[in-house]
Amino acid sequence: MNGNRFAEAEIALLVKHYVDHIEKDKAFYIKDEGYKYGAVATFRKHFDLKAPDLAKMLEEAFSDAGNLVSSGRYFPKRMLVRYAEKDPKFVRRSLRQLLDHSGNVGRRIDRFVTEMNAHFKERGLQSYLDYRFISFILAALSPERYIYAKARETKKFANFIKYPLNPSQTNGERYIAYLEFAELLRSVLACSPEFLATHGEIVAPYDYKDPSLSWGVLDFIFNCVRRLEDFKDFEASAGVRESYRAQMNEQYEEMVFADEFYDQLDQMSKDEILKQALAYKAEGDGYKVVAKTGRMRIDSAVQKLRVKKLEDYTCQVCGTVIEYRNAGGKLRRFAHADHIKEKEKGGTEELSNLWVLCPNCHALKTYRVIVVDKNLMKVYKNGEELSIRDNHLGWNKETIGK
Repeated sequence: MNGNRFAEAEIALLVKHYVDHIEKDKAFYIKDEGYKYGAVATFRKHFDLKAPDLAKMLEEAFSDAGNLVSSGRYFPKRMLVRYAEKDPKFVRRSLRQLLDHSGNVGRRIDRFVTEMNAHFKERGLQSYLDYRFISFILAALSPERYIYAKARETKKFANFIKYPLNPSQTNGERYIAYLEFAELLRSVLACSPEFLATHGEIVAPYDYKDPSLSWGVLDFIFNCVRRLEDFKDFEASAGVRESYRAQMNEQYEEMVFADEFYDQLDQMSKDEILKQALAYKAEGDGYKVVAKTGRMRIDSAVQKLRVKKLEDYTCQVCGTVIEYRNAGGKLRRFAHADHIKEKEKGGTEELSNLWVLCPNCHALKTYRVIVVDKNLMKVYKNGEELSIRDNHLGWNKETIGK
């Protein structure tokens, strides 16, 4: 998630607009746009390269794909079926090579298109085989690896959030550019409870549930593009964007660093952790210069983890504790270590400038519903002073040691 922090923040801020749009008429949306999940389920059910009648199998597999693979004057599905009738052995072999994940996907796509066009060259006809059509096959069969690519919508969305999408010349090169952008989107959407909840309701009626969000990325792009006129006034202050970037980075750091340091800190007493946390000294201003994008924010993930452990991963405003089991089955807790004085205003990860918040309270602080006066050591919510849980800060003296 270090690739394009500005784009990540824009995506996170657009999630609310997407969710609000779907919630206005969810039933209509599930029926009108949810068909793609049915199409994927049908394709996965029927696609079988060992089928004796390859052409018939392909007809059945694509039967619910609708305008995903055929629209207007775009007929790649029809041509692939036609080729399968003419030379099923060649088509079967070409599809197997395409679906062999051991090679670069861009080169596999280019090879498939080139070989199919050369083998079935027909005067006055074109195959219509391209990365868009092939991406349906790839994303339907291996959604954890691939996405379905629609160039026009993706380019428009990338331009809107100022992401430098620069697809190259060949079908394969174009697809890789779209796939890299989709991975950025997927990493942000996977960290959004609002998106996950809405997406879960959309896929609920269908046999395919899109657990990897491969098709959810397409949904998000398509619906945001449809509503761009509604987003004309979509703006966020530099501070809000910076805070969103920090929150997403927090989740990224948790995934990367937690298992490495979590167990290590578990073996230490709170006094030992506190000693290490007090000894931490910030270097520089917390940013580093990056040639293409200017400055990139750098936080101390280990120091943040120390503070979370000192507070038992408990939100210091509302007391929320979030628990989950990781991929290894270990029980973990999750929280944000937030800068009391914002990073862009000179705040560091020194112990006196970090506190622990749940994602909800962090968002409330971002939008200044929760306000901190560090000088007075006071916290306010909607103008009313709060008594926070502050074992490591000592702002509410009576809570220290509890």
